[in-house]
Amino acid sequence: MAKYITSDQVCEMFGITKVTLWRWEVKTQWGKPFPAPALASVGGGPKRYLLSEVKNWEKQCIGKKAVA
Repeated sequence: MAKYITSDQVCEMFGITKVTLWRWEVKTQWGKPFPAPALASVGGGPKRYLLSEVKNWEKQCIGKKAVA
């Protein structure tokens, strides 16, 4: 069964704001956008992301040098 995390949990995980998370969904300094939400927010609730996709993105991007 897929495990989801909220946008608040993603922000806490990386020490970022929701504005930064939104920017990462478009473009990151590592050349690979952050995974799109698996479940959109409903009624003003938080977006939900697949934990496996977030972890995979983290392995590929965090720690790499920024793309110029």
